[in-house]
Amino acid sequence: MRTILFSKLTVGFVGITVLALLLATVNLYQTSALSSPTSAKSIDTNYTLEDRDPNETNEIIQIYWNGIILMRENNWDNAKSWFEINLLSYPDSRHLHEGLAEVLWYLANNKPTDTSLLESASGEIIRAVTIGFDFGKVRHTWLLAQILGRSGNTNTLDNIFKQALLIDPAYTTYLHYAFGLTILNDSRAEVIYKQAIELQPEGNVDGLASYGEWLLDHHRYSEVIVLLPKDAHIEYLHFLRGVAFEQLKLIDDAKSEYAQFIEFSMIFPAPIQYRIKGSIAQTGIHFEGDLFINVTEIQARVGLSTLIYGEASGESTGGQRAEGWVVRNRVLRGSVGGCPYVENGGATLADKYKSVMCQSGQFDGMCSAWCSNPATTSCPHSTTTDHNASDVWYGYAPDPVKSGGYCPGGYKISTCPDGICEPCNGVVHCWGGTTGYSTQGGLFNYGTPGSCPLQFIGPNCPPTCRGKVCGNGGSDNCFYTNP
Repeated sequence: MRTILFSKLTVGFVGITVLALLLATVNLYQTSALSSPTSAKSIDTNYTLEDRDPNETNEIIQIYWNGIILMRENNWDNAKSWFEINLLSYPDSRHLHEGLAEVLWYLANNKPTDTSLLESASGEIIRAVTIGFDFGKVRHTWLLAQILGRSGNTNTLDNIFKQALLIDPAYTTYLHYAFGLTILNDSRAEVIYKQAIELQPEGNVDGLASYGEWLLDHHRYSEVIVLLPKDAHIEYLHFLRGVAFEQLKLIDDAKSEYAQFIEFSMIFPAPIQYRIKGSIAQTGIHFEGDLFINVTEIQARVGLSTLIYGEASGESTGGQRAEGWVVRNRVLRGSVGGCPYVENGGATLADKYKSVMCQSGQFDGMCSAWCSNPATTSCPHSTTTDHNASDVWYGYAPDPVKSGGYCPGGYKISTCPDGICEPCNGVVHCWGGTTGYSTQGGLFNYGTPGSCPLQFIGPNCPPTCRGKVCGNGGSDNCFYTNP
């Protein structure tokens, strides 16, 4: 699970223009956080980054977050300059290279005719990933697959993922490798999808969905029906089964599967390539590019999905729910004792979610492109994170952070195996509710493979440890709330 960052943040960029920042000296870039001697107000920041490398100093992390803020404020060209000039001083910083790669990837998506942007993005993401290898870390593989796949660089994709799999042969590494091969239209993608599923056969919804899409794209419809379980409580898997049934002219079976996806498609529309021309069975299903009502809330739920993906894509269903509930609790409670300081302002619930998810110094895994433009389609999310984000938003998923779990409207006992409502069990659900919350204050978490400290030792932070929640044996998170 990615770590949620914690800081006491009182104000953002104040009293200094982006232009002034960019004209400052390199030395100022090295030492500034979100302030400068010309700022109108003093700024109290203490940004941390649990995933920092040993060679990344506090100054580098401050610089990194400056760049993130520029991206989230839609200042992409300035963010590009910011990362470029600071990399002159810190050429071995993984996070600065990754930040620049993210900027260039976004600009390349918006300027597809400018091939130099994609080429530059390739160089930066390769540098970021290989620096991680030097410290025994495999990071940024989704972005690596997207960029190298788009650039057509098959040999480099193969070489880097071979190194990545030697260091961390996790199913997500295989899955992202397969993504890149799929973009390249390389038939080896099928073998890699199968390896990802075999490595984690239980609950690997994203592997099943991605391989199912690959089979549909290759017109192997009967295999889709065999691959995807008919009793899965995952809406998108039912949609894929429906497409396969309809292509096989089994219309009644298709309608039965589609019915379990129609409502969900309002939030997470189906890929346009699976719209069947003239289909009656697909009536009511929303596809990418359709116009929607209440677009702001829909975008906020997509944003929650991309945050869960960035923070906890390799976690269990319970672990992803816990990550989503961190956001939900902050949205509904705000700051309690200022630890951490929570920005949850906004006129609507969707606005509050955006404030929390895009708060600087908090969620390193949140896609900055979404914060800059919630209508963007360039941020990663998956079948699993879409499902869990929807369940957290509507209160269908229990908050596992509280001892024994918590449901805003109570547990739906019929979903509890043998009547035991275990909040980390992916099949356990609640009756729903968008207003309830359980934890005492501004909840945050701390990723560690070891035991949980009783209290997180940080600036002005004396929260109570709730221990590890829904762990899967990796670098599981210790959850904390204010007393």
